[in-house]
Amino acid sequence: MRGLLTGSARGSSGRLSIHRDEEGVAPIIGVLLLVALTILLSAILLSSLQPVLPEKPPFTAAVEGRLTIGHEIGMGTTSQFVELYHRAGDPVPVRDMELVVMVHRGGNMLRYERISGFPVTRFGLATTEGDDLTDKSALGEARLGALHPNRDGIWGAGDTIGFRIKTGGGGITLLPGDTVQVRIVHIPSQLIIVDQSMRVFPKQG
Repeated sequence: MRGLLTGSARGSSGRLSIHRDEEGVAPIIGVLLLVALTILLSAILLSSLQPVLPEKPPFTAAVEGRLTIGHEIGMGTTSQFVELYHRAGDPVPVRDMELVVMVHRGGNMLRYERISGFPVTRFGLATTEGDDLTDKSALGEARLGALHPNRDGIWGAGDTIGFRIKTGGGGITLLPGDTVQVRIVHIPSQLIIVDQSMRVFPKQG
């Protein structure tokens, strides 16, 4: 009888021991999964909080803007001429350039035009969007500068690019206090590489 009882006790003890081991493993696996999930969620949250840094422009150029206002003294088609002089920095292929020309008056933008498709002999052959603001006639190589096909297709240090804001046919007569803003956008990256503003001052004398 004792032998039967002893054997039964061992069997029962063995079964209970196995059952306790299974109950102990399950909570450990649950804790590990919870820890892993917490780490994953923390990593996702931290990555979403990282500041998004702006992409560095592909070109850096020091530019001087020049605006000639001469319509008061009968300069005709040579008046309201805008010229951007590349003083220093990276050379820029003109085929990758888009000009964005804006005229502001009293805090409001009155005219706006985008021009691309360089080099061209005249803006009338370029791709334009917006107001018909710029002169589309043949201004010549000396006026267009690096935008003209007779040049090497590069706007680099010492080079100029130029255009004229016309007074009629969708253009505007610039007045003292007006601001002409010209942006040059690098077409492949859509980043602004030049943002130049020129103010119209009252006629001296």
